[in-house]
Amino acid sequence: GGVRLNMIPRDGGNRFSGSAYVGGSDGAWQSDNFTTRLRNMGVTAVSAVNSIWDYNVTAGGPLVKDRLWFHFSARKWGNDLPVTDSYYDDGRQYGLWGEMVALVPRVTWQATARNKFTAHIERLGKYTGPKLDCCATFPALIHPHQRGADPETATTWKTGERPYGVWYVKWSSPLTSRI
Repeated sequence: GGVRLNMIPRDGGNRFSGSAYVGGSDGAWQSDNFTTRLRNMGVTAVSAVNSIWDYNVTAGGPLVKDRLWFHFSARKWGNDLPVTDSYYDDGRQYGLWGEMVALVPRVTWQATARNKFTAHIERLGKYTGPKLDCCATFPALIHPHQRGADPETATTWKTGERPYGVWYVKWSSPLTSRI
């Protein structure tokens, strides 16, 4: 066979509950692979992890007991990654930066014993960078031994203004207790 995944979205329930998660790293646990061999090949800096982060909160409960429930989650996660042999004009190592922000509200209504309605919205805003402090210089300033394009002229900043997402309304009505 194969792997079977069964996902059941949270409706909220008749009891208020929630959870939170905070996690991250400043990159201190990462090993360094900047070897003498790489240095002899002309590499001046290697890729790494400056930081990673993940924050998440969920909450749910009744709006009307046994009839109407809500569930809401919010999450923000991302990373900051220096890029091998790429530098800003001021000499700092260039770093890719990216972050996602997700907001997911859900409302469930048990209209009758056999009819249940759910409204779900999932909105994901993606931010990528770097967000440059000012303006790129022209022509691009390439540092000695730098490979590839100048990061200030070759990258773009994306904001979460045009989010990704899923929006739906679902009606469930079982024919019998078995179907």
